[in-house]
Amino acid sequence: MSRTEPKKIDKSKIEDFRHMINLAKSSAKQDKSSLDEELNMIQKITDSCLSPLSYDETEIVLNMIWRARRNSKVGVPNE
Repeated sequence: MSRTEPKKIDKSKIEDFRHMINLAKSSAKQDKSSLDEELNMIQKITDSCLSPLSYDETEIVLNMIWRARRNSKVGVPNE
């Protein structure tokens, strides 16, 4: 295997993180201020040296977190 060849992405790991993000979004519907806290916690897990994710998987999950944050801000007026 060459260095430039990407590793296989474990879709089950991505789905686990997608589930965590969806749980954070659903709990945030009850308490709007908690979404950023929940997403920050998920991001810390993702960025941790103990993360079960490969580099490519980490990139995918961080992109999902970014989109969740961005979508939560749509339609919210600037304070």
